[in-house]
Amino acid sequence: LKANYVSAGAADRNRSGPAELRAGQAKAGRAVPVAAGPAAPTGRGAGSDAVGGFLHLLAKAVRQFRTYPPTSAACVDAIAACHHALGAHDAVDRIVVRVTPHELLVNDVAVGAGTMVEQELAGRLHRAHVASMAVTRSAEPRHLSRFCVDLIQASEGRPVSGSTLAEILAEHGVDTIVVDMTPRPEVF
Repeated sequence: LKANYVSAGAADRNRSGPAELRAGQAKAGRAVPVAAGPAAPTGRGAGSDAVGGFLHLLAKAVRQFRTYPPTSAACVDAIAACHHALGAHDAVDRIVVRVTPHELLVNDVAVGAGTMVEQELAGRLHRAHVASMAVTRSAEPRHLSRFCVDLIQASEGRPVSGSTLAEILAEHGVDTIVVDMTPRPEVF
């Protein structure tokens, strides 16, 4: 990790090292190195880190699509980065995640709580009544873009004619991103 230097008073509030070391350096008035920032929890191992990185980029793409028009440079760049990360991840052919209200579970390891993944992916997928999502490595940029647009519409309660996110994605020809919906009781 790259280290930043902060004043001894700020380092005293930071709980990243042994208390004796922090106290001794604070009394000496020296700057104390601390980690550059909190890393997003991505699970165990390099494969999990790659999946966590992909999910973070996908969450960033959803945020860009929510903020800017789909043809803007910000959206195009976000999808390109997401597609590149997905293609670079060669450990598995499919990324499968289960959805909870505040995080995503990859191989039963929580990913994204308290980060953009929670805000833009986990929360939106949960509001759209998605139980799990599988993204194949061969997903095209067009599929990633359609997923972002359709997820935003479905999570904000404006799906096309009451369709589920799975139906909307299938209608738009997105077959490399598959979502399983939670069962919803129907009243007759």
